[in-house]
Amino acid sequence: MNKLKLAMPLALALFAFACDKEKDAKPKTTEEKLIGKWSYHSITSDKPFIWEDGGTATTDGMANMAACIKDNYLELKADNVMQENEGPTKCDPDDDQIYAGEWSLDGTEIVIDEEVYKLISVDGSTLKVSTTGEVEDVGEVTVTLTLKRR
Repeated sequence: MNKLKLAMPLALALFAFACDKEKDAKPKTTEEKLIGKWSYHSITSDKPFIWEDGGTATTDGMANMAACIKDNYLELKADNVMQENEGPTKCDPDDDQIYAGEWSLDGTEIVIDEEVYKLISVDGSTLKVSTTGEVEDVGEVTVTLTLKRR
């Protein structure tokens, strides 16, 4: 009985401290959420156009994309270094496995090697950005990229 009397308050105290730790945990900043490896999940546009030579006009950017591009992934590092990895399948065996560049976060814009993307959302598993540009014979097109954490 004495062991039970001692064990119960000890268990309650440990539980209380564990709960306090969760309350004290600081939420991650947007920049901290961006750090990591990201795989391309979907690439869409608000207007159909031809994404790859020989393809058909579509709003699905991955529909005609070669498998050797689909398996590429992006890594954003804490020191603002960006690496794009060719993944397991290279389109050209002579291509470098990793292309390195820089990235930064400026408010709601992510700049990756001087390309500006609007940050739509980022959480523990999904990163969503968009960019707008001109496409010949189509006009202004907004492309949205959804990436999943690896």
